Amino acid sequence: MTTVRQYDGENARTRWRERDSTMTTMRQCDDDSATIRWRQCDSTMATMREYDD
Repeated sequence: MTTVRQYDGENARTRWRERDSTMTTMRQCDDDSATIRWRQCDSTMATMREYDD
């Protein structure tokens, strides 16, 4: 199961979904630049956060 949080202005939505693998795409935003990394989770629970400015 994965927690997906989407931010749109001051609104936030949280939903759960199942993942077929333990690989997670992590995106880190630092002002105008973004870094995308892959990492393997130790458990099947993963948290993904998506920020929209």
